[in-house]
Amino acid sequence: PTTTSFNLDMKNTIGGKVTIRVMDMQGRVVKLYNMDVADRMNFGSDIKSGSYMVEIIQGGKKSVQRLMKF
Repeated sequence: PTTTSFNLDMKNTIGGKVTIRVMDMQGRVVKLYNMDVADRMNFGSDIKSGSYMVEIIQGGKKSVQRLMKF
């Protein structure tokens, strides 16, 4: 949980681009980002308080995490 923003630190040896989708709990995309694997990303300072899901997609792999902002 946070009151300001979230940090995403990509540490993966596969390489290539990563797509990050921030969605509300109804599945609507709130933000969409593309980044390189070696990047660190700070996001969420411009979204309202609430629960979100962040979907990280690279190649054929996908990871979904739940985020909370107060």
